[in-house]
Amino acid sequence: MSTEHSTEEERIQFVLNRFKNADNYDARTGFHARHAARIVELCADAVKPGHHVIDIATGTGFTALAAAPLVGATGEVIGVDISPNMLTKAKENAAKAGYAEPRLQFRLENAERLPYADETFDVGFCSSAIPYFLDIPGSLRSFRRILKPGGLLAFSTYTADSFTAAQMARQMAHERYGIHVSDLKEPLDSVEKCRAVAIEAGFRAETVEVIVEDFSHYGDVSHAKKLCFIPTDNELYQRVSPEDMAAFRKDWEEALDSMVTEEGYPNKIESLFVFARK
Repeated sequence: MSTEHSTEEERIQFVLNRFKNADNYDARTGFHARHAARIVELCADAVKPGHHVIDIATGTGFTALAAAPLVGATGEVIGVDISPNMLTKAKENAAKAGYAEPRLQFRLENAERLPYADETFDVGFCSSAIPYFLDIPGSLRSFRRILKPGGLLAFSTYTADSFTAAQMARQMAHERYGIHVSDLKEPLDSVEKCRAVAIEAGFRAETVEVIVEDFSHYGDVSHAKKLCFIPTDNELYQRVSPEDMAAFRKDWEEALDSMVTEEGYPNKIESLFVFARK
C-alpha cells in the first residue's frame, strides 16, 4: 500500500488500475468480505429499519450487502464507487443475494466529491478504502456533511506494520539506500491518528471509538509480488540503476519465498475500526 501519486487524477487512475480485476477481488482469502462483515457487525445496533445508509468506496459491495438486511424493507443502502468494473460485480452480488433497487443501489461516483445534500444519511461506511483518498481530512468532513445530526460514520484502516510484503520492501529500501517509501495508510496508521483526524473533521470527540483487531492470514505470494513492490514513480527508481533495482526486487522476492509454507506466506494485518458521530 504505497504510492507517490499527488494529484486527484493520478490517484484515481492508480485506484482504477489496482482494482480493475473485480472478478478476482477477494477470491484468494476472503479478507475483504470478512472485513466488511466485521465493520457492520461492530455497529449493527446503530443501523435501524428504515435507515438511509451509504457505503463509500463500496468496491464489489461487501459492506453494502452486510448492511442491507439491517435497514429492512423501508430503508435503503447506496453503495458508491469510482470503478465501473467493481460496481458491475457489486450489482451481480446483490442480485445473487436477492436485493434490488431501491433497497440496495450502486452508483458510479467519486467518493471525494459526493453529490448528496446535507443531512441525507443515518449511517456511513467506508471499509478499507480511506487510505486511497488524496485528501483524507477533507473527505471525512464531506462524509460528516451528508450525515444527519447524530449520524454515525464507520471506517477502517490499518496499523503501521500491517501488510508484510509491502513493509518488507519499504524496510529494505530504507536499509539499502536510505530512501523513505511513502505508505498510503501512514496518515491513519494508529489509534491516535485515527482519533485525531476524526475530531479534526468535526465529529464529536466523546463519540470517537477505535477498535483494533487482528486480521492476519496466510497470503498468496504470487499476488503479493504483483502488488506490493515499490511503485515505479518512487524516487528510488531515479536514484538507483535499473540493474540494482532488478537485484533489489530479486532479493525481496527471495525473502518472501523463504517465508512461504503450504498455507502461503504469513501476512500480518491489524485493522483499525473507527466509529464517530456527528
